[in-house]
Amino acid sequence: MIDELHLHRTDRVAAYREFRNKLRTVRTYKSKKPFQHLHAPGDFLNAVRCCEGDCEKRKCAADKAVLLWFLEKLIREARVFDNGSFLLREPAVERFKPILHVGWGMDCFSETGFDYPRFAAVIETAADPKYRLLALEPVGMVYITARLPFRSFIIGMKIPPFPDPGALSSFFDNFGEAETQAVSHGYGRGIYFKVFSLRTALREALDCPCFFNPCYAIRGAAFAYTMVNSTHLDIVFHTARELVCKNVGREECRYFSDGVASAVSFLEWNSPGLLESLEENIIVEQAGEILNAYRAEGGVYKL
Repeated sequence: MIDELHLHRTDRVAAYREFRNKLRTVRTYKSKKPFQHLHAPGDFLNAVRCCEGDCEKRKCAADKAVLLWFLEKLIREARVFDNGSFLLREPAVERFKPILHVGWGMDCFSETGFDYPRFAAVIETAADPKYRLLALEPVGMVYITARLPFRSFIIGMKIPPFPDPGALSSFFDNFGEAETQAVSHGYGRGIYFKVFSLRTALREALDCPCFFNPCYAIRGAAFAYTMVNSTHLDIVFHTARELVCKNVGREECRYFSDGVASAVSFLEWNSPGLLESLEENIIVEQAGEILNAYRAEGGVYKL
């Protein structure tokens, strides 16, 4: 086991608030009501395009996070038409393709299970190839849910059978460094929802199975922590600073800060206006740099 980080009193989000925020996330993700009027591919496309027009109405970070959960759920519903590829390959919704591919990848992998040729074929057939890593990212999260089938059923996620050790190793043998980083980020996101505190999430991320990279698992946990607690970004930033102060020289702390900044930049990418509303600090500056890199590269192709 990797040496633990010093985590005592780093997270200032009250436990009851953190639990409430997670429940809100799950309820938003499970709800099918917003999609009951969508009956054709054009309806889904219009719903996504309307999100761009609604960006100005989404003033706070929490509203911007709700948009992402809405889009993750929407692409799951849209898979009834051509496996959702009509949205994944549609140039008119390029801004939202990253989150659409994440939500789509999670739903598809939950169906294909740990059958790499089958899952890879589905990605090649339906997804925009530029967003392949984002479609793979949820593999780590589904790994968590497959080990907790009852809890996963309660929150409305499909659960693939968990494979035997040999099949599991064969599945992960298909991944290079970039893919491992992506699925490790998803694993970290899953760990954060699995446990009841950030402290426990970071401990489990550090001690992750050999298929995952612990630093990118920490980055994923920080990403999820920021999204879920987006109503308390000041406390999230404070947590990142405290983690660094109490663990001087630990590289893992940089990955936590990177995860927070990545989440903030992702909120900004999907619904502009957040960064200009935040008080300047090192993480906000870093989020701005990440956003500029997205613009230079033409999109968000990894988290």
